[in-house]
Amino acid sequence: MSYYNFYLQRLVGGNIPYTRHRLSPGQIVSFRYQDEKNSRKLPRMVLVLNRINLGGKGPMVHGITLENVPYGALYKFLKKVIVYDTIDLIKRKYELKGPFGEIIERPKSFYKTYVKPNLMEYDCYRTYKLVSMKQVKVWMLNWKKLNVYSSSVSDVAIIDKNDKLSDILTERKILEKNLGVSLSNIRNISTGKLKEVIRDRFSSEENFIKILENLEKFVDENPDDIDKKI
Repeated sequence: MSYYNFYLQRLVGGNIPYTRHRLSPGQIVSFRYQDEKNSRKLPRMVLVLNRINLGGKGPMVHGITLENVPYGALYKFLKKVIVYDTIDLIKRKYELKGPFGEIIERPKSFYKTYVKPNLMEYDCYRTYKLVSMKQVKVWMLNWKKLNVYSSSVSDVAIIDKNDKLSDILTERKILEKNLGVSLSNIRNISTGKLKEVIRDRFSSEENFIKILENLEKFVDENPDDIDKKI
């Protein structure tokens, strides 16, 4: 049974065309695969777990094929691996990643501890040749609609139906100017370091979140002018 439509209906924010060599763990991506033996009409939808180079085989992407995973199984898996700290969530948001703990950056441990015991029975683990992945796009699931977060989680911490991924990138550029930190490489910044920078620039995390709320509103209300000001 395919759960493709279930997850398709829970995507939010549109998509961002993405360079396949920049893919990293925690991203939800779609792509056409050149090596398909049969004629597949729908692009694949995958949760990226790792990107490695296997020597003679070239760069490979390891991932979870979402269409094979029933919602109940994904829900139990997510509840074990997601983060709840607001700054952690904001950090993942600007990485265009799902709200996964830092262990996802350690693929072998993540696979052994969480993927293998919770998802392998659904035949969802796949490897793909990077060179064969075409029309790569990054997406985001509506995590609240998947019921892994309550309504009490700050709206600025999670991408929802009112957001656009393109606007998230615009917000990121503005924040980079104010924080003095490159958020393009935010995966290399620990949450502790990011919190330290936030407190230094904005006095408190609460002030920072209020500024983010205003920033979201500003970007939403000025879609045509904002790029000229960055």
